[in-house]
Amino acid sequence: MDTVFMVFLTIFSSIFGLFYYLVLKSLYGVKFPVIWPLFIIPPFIVVITVILDPGYVPFACLVNFPILLALMLIGGVVKAIRSKNSIWGFIAFMVAMPLIMITWPYGIILITAFVILREILTPSSKNTFYELQGVLPTSKIRSLAMGLVEVSGKTILIEPVLSAIKKSALHWIPL
Repeated sequence: MDTVFMVFLTIFSSIFGLFYYLVLKSLYGVKFPVIWPLFIIPPFIVVITVILDPGYVPFACLVNFPILLALMLIGGVVKAIRSKNSIWGFIAFMVAMPLIMITWPYGIILITAFVILREILTPSSKNTFYELQGVLPTSKIRSLAMGLVEVSGKTILIEPVLSAIKKSALHWIPL
């Protein structure tokens, strides 16, 4: 085996520590006081394999794939059982995943289109009134003088206003 290739596989195996961390934290809810062992153990196994028999280095690196896959599958079942209502979603995922792999790339395109259409067509549970109010255009009060603003509401007359022409009081009509 080439030395550069073995160094690459050692670094590549350390990346599995990140995936182990993400799976254990998100699916199992494990809280780690220190996470460095997750990044040290896979490359350490590869280095030990290089010392014992360099021919098994790719196997020592790639053995992380089935371990990670098993952790993800068992974690999905555990999380589905804990939440009690998403077990059907997990079962649908387990059935749909081989179908997507068989029909690649058209299966993933159809699934993506289905998810987007479902998000567009199903009503949202959150109230969007305040979001819509926030994006409405507003205008400055100086636009009122030019007649570009329509103001509505109730008015209260504090002092009478005298007309400049007839010198009589104007009558305000509340809206």
